[in-house]
Parts: sequence; C-alpha cells; structure tokens
Amino acid sequence: MVLKKEKIQNPLLKGFLKQEDNNQLYEEFLIKHTKEIKRILNKRFVMFYYKIRLISYFSKLIEFEAIKYDMKLREHNKRYNLILDKPTNSGNRDTLVDLLKDGSSGVTITKLEDFIEPAALKSLTDKQKNILYLIYIKELKDTEISKMLGVSQQSITKTKKTAIQKLRRVLNVK
Repeated sequence: MVLKKEKIQNPLLKGFLKQEDNNQLYEEFLIKHTKEIKRILNKRFVMFYYKIRLISYFSKLIEFEAIKYDMKLREHNKRYNLILDKPTNSGNRDTLVDLLKDGSSGVTITKLEDFIEPAALKSLTDKQKNILYLIYIKELKDTEISKMLGVSQQSITKTKKTAIQKLRRVLNVK
C-alpha cells in the first residue's frame, strides 16, 4: 500500500520524510514503483527508526539517572544534615559553614570540644575521638588516616560511622 505524502499522519513517517534524501527517494518510489527503490527506502527507514529508538532510550536513561541522582543526593542531605548548615541570624543567606570558610567570623575550630558537647565526647573511645578529629578538624580523607594509623580504610570508615551513631544516640539526634 502506497500513501501520498499529504495523507501520511504518522509522526514517525513525517519525520522520516522531512529528511531531504528520504523525501526524494519516496517521491521517486511513487513514480517508478521498483523493488530496488523500495528496498533502499525500507533499509533507510529501519536505520531511521533504530536511531529514534536509541535516542529515546538514552533520553529516558538520562532522565531516570538524573531522578535517581537527585533522590540519592536528597537522601544524603537529609541523613547528614549538619547543624552548621542552618542559616545565620544575620539577615543574609549565609550559613555557619560559609562563615567558617571565609574566616569572617573570627572563629577557628582546633579541637572536637569546640563543636561537640563534652558530655557527648565522653561516650567515645580515644580512637574514635582521634579519627573524628582527623576527619573533621584536620580535614583528612579516610585513606590518608588509614595510612597514618596503619589500619585499613574500611576500619576508619567503620569507626567513624560507629562514633557518629554514638553521638547521635547521646545527643538524641536522628
């Protein structure tokens, strides 16, 4: 069955025929009706359809990955919401972290007691205190700390996680 271009309503076929070379070939097919032209036209349409499906697949993949990434980021921020992330009372949109980063507050943190209640720190072991100090005050990575202390990176991560859970329990933070 051969349709004239005016009667074609399928958006996929319309898109295929918008390409100049495909349009010319279709016009030629409408005039000559040869099997060779039909074969070439079918082959081009299969490739066009394949490309459309591939583009559609990647488009959906990117969309779903973006949604997944956004959900993961929101969950992370929800889990690890810091007290220092709250806005300051200064009227602008700065947070305590921003003030600490730019140094305008004049406050420097040099020990854990500066930002964790001493009563909560008493629940931690010396090793846990040391690891939290190196991570949050000295801003070292887990791998750097593991090399420094001669233990595995997994051990540092586990100790940090245990220490944070203890602090949350003692401070009644979810």
